[in-house]
Amino acid sequence: MKYRDHLLLRIKPTSAAIELRHMKASFSWAEEKAGIRYVYSNPFRQKGLMPSAPKSPIPKCLSPEEKQKFLDAIHEDKYKLVFKFFLLTGCRRGEATKLEWDDIDLNDMVITFWQTKSGRDRVIPINLELMQVIHALDRSQKKPFPYHPDWISHLFKRFLRVAGIDKPFSLHSLRHTCGSDMARKGIPVNQIKDFLGHSSLEVTQIYLHSLPEDLRNAADALSCLG
Repeated sequence: MKYRDHLLLRIKPTSAAIELRHMKASFSWAEEKAGIRYVYSNPFRQKGLMPSAPKSPIPKCLSPEEKQKFLDAIHEDKYKLVFKFFLLTGCRRGEATKLEWDDIDLNDMVITFWQTKSGRDRVIPINLELMQVIHALDRSQKKPFPYHPDWISHLFKRFLRVAGIDKPFSLHSLRHTCGSDMARKGIPVNQIKDFLGHSSLEVTQIYLHSLPEDLRNAADALSCLG
C-alpha cells in the first residue's frame, strides 16, 4: 500500500495501475513457477491495491446534433456504415472487430456478440435501420469489419475533428450514446441493461441523466405566470 501511495504522488492512477499489474504478474510467475518457487505469496493480490481513476457520474455521449454532425462529416460510405453500426448496436470495438458473418442471423433478425466483456454472450434484435446497414456491408470481406480496433478509434477521432466537435469523446462514447438515446426515448432501464449486456442495473443507471438540451426544454416550461 505504501508503494502504491508513493506512485500516486508521482503519476496518474491509470499509469500506477498499469505498473502494479505488471509487478503482480511478475510475482505470480515467481509464485507459480514449476520446480523452484521464488516466492510463496504474492503481495500484490491484496484487495484495494489497484488504484482507479475517478469515474464521471455522467457518461460522455454525443447529443443528437453532434451525432448528426459526426455522421455528416464521414464521406466514405464504408466508414459511415461502421459508425452507424456502433450507434445502432451499442457494441464495443472488440465486439465489432471479432464479429463474423455467421453471427448475423437474418432469418431470426438478431446479432450475437460472443463472450463479451461481461463474460456472457449478448443477442440483440436487428431493427430496420440496422438491417439497411448490414445489407450495405461488403460481403466480399472475410468479416463484417476487417479493421484493427485501434484503426477504428483513429478514424473516430479523425471524423470528430472534421465535424468540428472539440470534446473529449472516445470511440466508447458511441456505446454511451446508444444507451443514452434509449433512455431519453423512455426505454425501461432493465431493457437497456440487457441490450447493452451490462452485468448489473447499477451500471446502466448512468444513462438515466439529462443532456443539456433536455434541461433547456425543462427550463422553458417554467414560468412565474399562472
